[in-house]
Amino acid sequence: MKSFAKTLTKVRAKMTKKNVDYTNAMSLIELSDEVYELFNSRMSLMNLKTNKYSSIIISLMYIMENTSQAIRYLIKNSFVIPAVTLARVRLEQAIVFSYLIHAEESNGFQPFIAHIPISEYLKSSLAITEQKLAKNLTELDLETLKLAAKSMQARFSSESEGERFDKKWTKLDLLSMAKARDHMTMDLDEVLSYRLEIDYKSLYKEASSLIHFDGNSILTYTNYYVSRNEEHLIIGSKSTWAPMAAAFNVHYDIINISETAKILDINLNEELHEVYIKYKLQIEKIYLGESEKADDVT
Repeated sequence: MKSFAKTLTKVRAKMTKKNVDYTNAMSLIELSDEVYELFNSRMSLMNLKTNKYSSIIISLMYIMENTSQAIRYLIKNSFVIPAVTLARVRLEQAIVFSYLIHAEESNGFQPFIAHIPISEYLKSSLAITEQKLAKNLTELDLETLKLAAKSMQARFSSESEGERFDKKWTKLDLLSMAKARDHMTMDLDEVLSYRLEIDYKSLYKEASSLIHFDGNSILTYTNYYVSRNEEHLIIGSKSTWAPMAAAFNVHYDIINISETAKILDINLNEELHEVYIKYKLQIEKIYLGESEKADDVT
């Protein structure tokens, strides 16, 4: 059993090392590294004073950066399937964040922030109905949470009344939010005017088969391989998804960092444009076959 496990590990390592898909994915990962290095090197305490929502924006940026780092780590270590599922998460983050940045306060940051105590109350009131959970929540002051939730609900929701609370901070579903965001950014520069609705209809729907664990996840994401001595059948991920997950990820990194830099008055226009050009060229090489031609020449 141990010797088979070693064989499996070696075969998968060789598959990854020699696979052009992983080589392409690494080149895209480097671009994500570059944009975050640029952003983090220019961030200062002064930038937190440029917008009243700066602390919220930076906190959301940290969550997105952390997700991006996880995607890059997974791809580097050949964990393609969880990388794709996180790319779907990263798309949802990109849509929500971009919508918040471009929407009117009354539709974006105000209800987003106001719903925090409402969400806390709804989660806590549900958990406390389970006896096994309730015994670990003895210090929970549900009445105080409820008062805070009612206060916010009264301020920011005209439709609610009595004991009912809005379950979400917005009435928009994710697709509707993507469409609204795309409409608000359609006249901006090439980076920000990219339609995230396209990715919702492709990546989000495709990766949902992994999240919901349906039959398409087998067809779309897995392959069978035979070891060199034909003694073992090895199952692995389809390597073509490695550069795809990396490409989606870096694209959202560029978009969201561009938005954040603008709203916090961090001058990164030229540098981010250069990274975006590199990204476009790399995508053309990978998906128009130029990298394969280069490999043939060498």
